[in-house]
Amino acid sequence: MQYGLGDYENAALSALSGLLKTNGGYLKTLKAYAGELGSEDAFRRFYVVNFPAVLINVQKSDYEPADLSTMRQKVNLRLIIGSVSYRSQKNARTGGEGVYTILKDISDLLTGKKLGLVIRPIMPIGEFELYATIQAVIFAANYMIINDNF
Repeated sequence: MQYGLGDYENAALSALSGLLKTNGGYLKTLKAYAGELGSEDAFRRFYVVNFPAVLINVQKSDYEPADLSTMRQKVNLRLIIGSVSYRSQKNARTGGEGVYTILKDISDLLTGKKLGLVIRPIMPIGEFELYATIQAVIFAANYMIINDNF
């Protein structure tokens, strides 16, 4: 089945929606990435009111022959996780969950799942720090989506 890149983002957003405060979770923000961290000023405006946050985007998509009539699509889904601390530390003194907790919860909700799509189970690729100060910590988590019937 052919999916657009936005379909993968939307499926991941839906799978993680239980982490939102409005749904009983702890995230203030869960959305597709739209340049919120593109400049120092944009970052400052975003983190003050929106952390803890998860932003999702498709980093890249590659194609290769699956057989004579179909292509295999490999999609790298990137999640950008922002919080005020690495660990919860009593919810970072009311600022929300730490990055490590968010990373674990995301992994539990995505790894091995198909998110209602006709794809292979999603697999993690890696997690790494993007930015850290005394005020904020930002990590990225990459997940591989493989669609054998593109």
